[in-house]
Amino acid sequence: MLDDRLVVEVMARSLVERLQRLERAQRATRNPAQAERLMTASLKEMHALERALRRREELAKPRQELVGKCKEFVGRVFQATKDACAAFIEDYLRTMDDAVNAHLADYSHPERLVRRMSEFQRDWPKAMRQRVSDAIRPIWQETMATLR
Repeated sequence: MLDDRLVVEVMARSLVERLQRLERAQRATRNPAQAERLMTASLKEMHALERALRRREELAKPRQELVGKCKEFVGRVFQATKDACAAFIEDYLRTMDDAVNAHLADYSHPERLVRRMSEFQRDWPKAMRQRVSDAIRPIWQETMATLR
């Protein structure tokens, strides 16, 4: 399958080369009629080149829009991930503070503190993933909807 952008690029390059050859031939000729024919051909080539360049711009727009959307998506995901991680850490630090404070209030049950610390160590990776997934899911869905 041919890539339209590459076809237009090659066509534009070819038109520029032909235009340059025509201009060199026009400068080199001494015959006024021949120079006029070369000038007409040169003008036709310039119009063809203009059309090819306009087509190239038209083909580049969707790609540029997609690149812009991707950059926006990555920025939003990064921010959402950062915010979700910060909220997660804040919640878990509060949970640990509560566990330590409960232990300090009643030294008679150190196993409670140990149990809470063990639960945290066991559960934090899954809880962090879940928090981040919940934060970026709407961004993903919104981005995918705009690409349809």
